[in-house]
Amino acid sequence: MRVVIGLVAACVSGCVPDVGEQTIHGTAVLIEQPVAEQANGASAQFDNSVIVVCGFCAGDAPCYCTGINGPPVAVDGSYALERRGQGTIDYSATAPSTLEGSVTFTVDGEGDLDAPPVALTPLGEVTGTVTGLAVLGGVVVTVDGSSVTATTDALGAFTLAGIKSGPQTLTAFQPGSTAIAVHANATVPYAWAATVALDFSAD
Repeated sequence: MRVVIGLVAACVSGCVPDVGEQTIHGTAVLIEQPVAEQANGASAQFDNSVIVVCGFCAGDAPCYCTGINGPPVAVDGSYALERRGQGTIDYSATAPSTLEGSVTFTVDGEGDLDAPPVALTPLGEVTGTVTGLAVLGGVVVTVDGSSVTATTDALGAFTLAGIKSGPQTLTAFQPGSTAIAVHANATVPYAWAATVALDFSAD
């Protein structure tokens, strides 16, 4: 007598069931600011490829990221990211030196899907010196329209960090002094520093 044994396929440890796929298409950009010095008031152009978009996996750990599991975000901010899974999946768009740091969003479904657009606010720095005063230390330098301030050291040097990239106006004044406040304009680069001189003697 011959015995025939049937083989049954079963998903055991090490076997991954077919859970579908999501391929999301979207845009993730650094917000551009008009720059008066540029022709026709054109905006400052930023390289959006610094942004990384990731899908979250088990334990809320980021996985399936642009630039790692697929092409990086393009300079114009467009991207496509494919990952295993379906249904409601959380994603994040992250970039260094931005106000938000990271923005999360959710995509629900299976197959080719459109992701909501994401915009991040680029930040930079301003470094500089104050001149034209008998005492250079203790001068307060502010960024108009923001809460960012700095105080000069004994040599009149200062650094303003976390400033929105683009055109900004700085104001410097010496507390308790009759010296008239001075102003200067600066175009703040993304993730870099602009250099500004504030001369009290010019006024």
